[in-house]
Amino acid sequence: MAVDDELDALIVGAGFGGVYLLKRLRDRGFKVKLLEMGSDFGGVWYWNRYPGARVDSQVPHYEFSDPELWKSWKWNQRFPGGQELRDYFQHVADTWDLRRDVLFDTKVVSAVWNGETSLWTIRAEGGRVYRSQFFLPNTGFAARRYTPDWTGVDSFKGDWLHPSYWPKGDDVAIAGKRVAVIGTGSTGVQLVQTLAPLASEFVLFQRTPNLAFPMGQRDYNESSRTMVQQRQEAVYAGRLSSFSGFDFNFMPVATYEYTANERARTYEELWKGGDFSFWMGGYHDMLFSDKANTDAYNFWRDKVRARIEDLRMQEKLAPSSKPHAFGCKRISLENGNYEIFNKPNVSLVDVNETPVLEVTARGIKTTEKEWEFDTVVCATGYEAMTGGILDLNLVGRDGITLGERWKGGVKTLFGLSI
Repeated sequence: MAVDDELDALIVGAGFGGVYLLKRLRDRGFKVKLLEMGSDFGGVWYWNRYPGARVDSQVPHYEFSDPELWKSWKWNQRFPGGQELRDYFQHVADTWDLRRDVLFDTKVVSAVWNGETSLWTIRAEGGRVYRSQFFLPNTGFAARRYTPDWTGVDSFKGDWLHPSYWPKGDDVAIAGKRVAVIGTGSTGVQLVQTLAPLASEFVLFQRTPNLAFPMGQRDYNESSRTMVQQRQEAVYAGRLSSFSGFDFNFMPVATYEYTANERARTYEELWKGGDFSFWMGGYHDMLFSDKANTDAYNFWRDKVRARIEDLRMQEKLAPSSKPHAFGCKRISLENGNYEIFNKPNVSLVDVNETPVLEVTARGIKTTEKEWEFDTVVCATGYEAMTGGILDLNLVGRDGITLGERWKGGVKTLFGLSI
C-alpha cells in the first residue's frame, strides 16, 4: 500500500484544540500535519455562519494566552461574533505560520491501528494515505449535526436549515418571511434575537425554556481595549484556580448566611455585570444546595418575568417553579431575547403540550394545528461529543471499531484518550 506521508503525529480539526496542538508539537520538533474538512481555520466557527452567531465567553478568556498573539490583536467587542472569530483565526495562522502543515477540504474516512508496528494508517477522502505514530482527533463536540427524525422533513417546500450549514456568503431571505426556529439552546436564543425582528411571522418551537442571563455586551474602544490587555496575564493566571475556568470564582460564603435584602443586593450586582458571574461567581452553595439553588432561580425568574407582558409567555419562558436544577443545564447569554416575545408577530409552541406530528410541504403540523412557514431553522444541536470522532471510522486493537467499543457506553482515559 502506497503511503503519501510518514508522520510522528496527525491531527484532525482546525479549531482551537487542533491548531494549538499543531503549534506545540511542531515547536517540539515533531513531524506533524493537520487535516481539516472545512476550507479554512476556525473549527466550529468556520461552520457557524448563522445570523447572530456569537461566542458567550468573554474575551480575553476566549482566545489563546500566547502574548505573541494577544499583544498584536484588537477585539472589537466583549463577546465577539462569528466573523470576528474567523478573522482571529487568520491572525493565529499568520502569527504561528500554520498553513504550511495544514490540508483543508480533506475529510478523514478511516484510521486503523496496527498492533505489530504500533502505527496508525489514516485514509482521507480522495485517496491520500498517512502513517503516524500518534493520531489526534480534535473534532470537538459539535461536528455531527442532529436533526429530529420527524416524518416528512424531505417534503417541506421552503428552506430547511441547520444553523451550522447556513449558506456561506449567501444571505437567506428572512425579511418579511414566515420563520420557525426549533430549539432553545444558545444557538436558538441567538436566532430568536436576530431573526424575529425581520420576519413577518416568527414561531419558536420549545421543549425546555432556556434560563438565560443578560450578556452585557460592550463595544470596545482604544481605552477599553487597553484596560482589558492590562489585566490579561492576571486573567489567564486566575483561570487555573477557578471552578469554572474563568477568572472569577464562587464567593466564600453561603446563601443563607445573609438576609433576603442582602442576597437581593448581591444578586443584583452579579446580574448587572453580565457574562456568567451570576452562575459561577455567586454564593458557593448555589449549585450544591437545592434551597440555595431555588433562591437564585427565584431572583432570575422575577427579573425575566418583569420583561415579558403576556402571562402565558411568562410561564413558558420563566416558569413559576424551576423546570430543573438552576444552572445545571448549559446556561446561555442573551441580548433582548425575552422582549422579543412581546411582539405581536411572535408565537411560542410548547411541544410538550402540542407535540409535532409531522413536517408537511407547507410547514409543521402539531396536535393543535398546521403552522405554515417559508423557512424552518432546525437549531436542535449536535450528536454531542461522540458524533465527530465516530465519523472517523476508527479501528483499534484486535480489529474492534470505536463504535463497537462504545456500544454499551462511552469510556475514555481521563476523558482525554481512548
